Amino acid sequence: RRRGSPALAQAAAVVAAASAAEAEPGESSTAAAEEGAPAKTKKVKVTFNATHCMYDVITESVEARGWKVVRSETKAPMCNLHWLDQSGIMEWFRRVEPWMKINHYPGMHNALARKTCLARNMARMQRHFPVEYNFLPQTWIVPNEMIDFEKQFDEFGKAKTIFIAKPDAGTQGRGIFLTNELSKIKAAAADRETGLLVVQRYVGKPMLIEGLKFDLRLYFLVGSKLQGEGLEPRFFLFRDGLVRLCTTEYTPPTLENLDQKRMHLTNYAINKKSPDFVQNDGDDDGGHKRSLRWFMEYIAEEHGEKERDKLWNKFKGLCVKMALAVWPTLEAEYRNSFPKDQSGGAMGSRSFEVLGVDVMMDEKRRPILIEVNHLPSFTCDSPLDEDIKSRVVQQTLDMVCRLEGGDKATYDAAVAARLRGEAPTAATAERESILDALSYKDFERAYPAPPDTPKAHARYEAIRAKANEACRPLISVVTRPTSSSAERRPPTALGGSTGSSSSARRSEGSTTAGSSASSTGLPPRPRPPPGGPAPMRARPPAERPPAPSCVSPDPISRRSRSAPLNLRRATPDLPALPNSPCHSTSPTGTPRSEKVRRRASSGEASSKVRLMSAVARHQLTRKSLPMAQAQIML
Repeated sequence: RRRGSPALAQAAAVVAAASAAEAEPGESSTAAAEEGAPAKTKKVKVTFNATHCMYDVITESVEARGWKVVRSETKAPMCNLHWLDQSGIMEWFRRVEPWMKINHYPGMHNALARKTCLARNMARMQRHFPVEYNFLPQTWIVPNEMIDFEKQFDEFGKAKTIFIAKPDAGTQGRGIFLTNELSKIKAAAADRETGLLVVQRYVGKPMLIEGLKFDLRLYFLVGSKLQGEGLEPRFFLFRDGLVRLCTTEYTPPTLENLDQKRMHLTNYAINKKSPDFVQNDGDDDGGHKRSLRWFMEYIAEEHGEKERDKLWNKFKGLCVKMALAVWPTLEAEYRNSFPKDQSGGAMGSRSFEVLGVDVMMDEKRRPILIEVNHLPSFTCDSPLDEDIKSRVVQQTLDMVCRLEGGDKATYDAAVAARLRGEAPTAATAERESILDALSYKDFERAYPAPPDTPKAHARYEAIRAKANEACRPLISVVTRPTSSSAERRPPTALGGSTGSSSSARRSEGSTTAGSSASSTGLPPRPRPPPGGPAPMRARPPAERPPAPSCVSPDPISRRSRSAPLNLRRATPDLPALPNSPCHSTSPTGTPRSEKVRRRASSGEASSKVRLMSAVARHQLTRKSLPMAQAQIML
């Protein structure tokens, strides 16, 4: 350069450019800023976990959005979106951080996907709303309800009606059979491989298309928004779907044709193997698989547009009632399954789910629920499949997966802002605003009901309130107490808390306790219930003396609440022999009499302690045991 050689100057420029390219991103951006040029930052891509995704139509939709598809098991846990099409879903929920999404709700499999659980949940709501929940045929779960089911048969084990039996966990029509004989039902129920059976009255007069029985596959999107500690549901029904026809002309069931599955069963896996099956080539007017949009136009042509709109509202009502019946349990499972959200819900709900709802029609065009698939098939065997299923996936991602590559950094910033006491940002509200729209492309909102349908809104809210009341005993067992709900947590069925609840208290106590609790490391002291005694407070571990060598093998504190009270063992102040099993020493090593006097003097004695003191006082004064019992009862 000093000599002014052009070759040397050109070489120096090349070296400088190479060194700038190898520099760190932060250094290059800083240098560019010093020189006045705009800083260039590399955009982080959204990552998609495809290790358990089985369908190409899903990965192709993801790649079309510019997202990165991850197929490595080691890199999959840190992806933004997890899509699972296989079993083993539960083990993934504890890996989903607040800035991630997963295409399932915890508990959905045990709420709707299993046939027995679907029957139980719908039967529970049918007792309260017999007219609203009449979309399921009369159902029995055998062998659990065998005694009631046997009443449908005569003394010879025969019935005048036909029943259809389905294995609880069966798929693709395997294990389904029709019969009117009790012996066949009992034989199938006794098979351990089959497990529980769901037996229903067979709908002998279905609606037919060109003389063929059919069913409908509805795509139902279950979404939610975080509101405080709860989930506010948002349900959408896809305006298109599939119509799957049988391949054998339908005739009413008789003893001779009960074994003809391709006449009575509409499962696609069964009928596609028939030599009479005709694949759809994109034209809805032919083939054994057609679109739901074609079916709705067919209803309008045959019965009028008013009947078509009425039928569509029935489809929406069926799906909404089905989901609202189990929503309290899904909400409780959601709070109990995911890692704790330290940002206070800044990233929104982590779950969404596309359900495949199978519905058939009777001769009066009344929808009848067959089953619910939480792992619906997205296999594309025809252009019709690819068109419908690709739109379902793409529009679902638009609505509930508005992700960004830097969501983890956004979450960390939200946690830091919350610790500083700053107000949360409105980024989540902007992302979830689409869930409040009445429709989005082919999706139409089913719940909450539109403002112009006040009757439907009132009906849905009544169902949701009754579902909350009916599911409260179940929620008290599975709910993990949060920082604000630990004091009002209802007792479990065993009178205590579950393992997950105790771990939640250990992890959340530091964020909710006061200054005294944080200094001593103790959990926050619960408030006494109104009108009841104050709960006993445990001493710190450092103040407890070492346990003695002789400890009662069955201390009162460990006895089940349902066990009868032994007055002799409940007497703390009575002298006992050193080798006696009722030695007056607690499991912590403190004499029971000292503990009773300390708690009684401090005003913290519970009902059990007062009972023990009364028994001891009466026995020390040598009063008769009946008098002691009488005074205790008073």
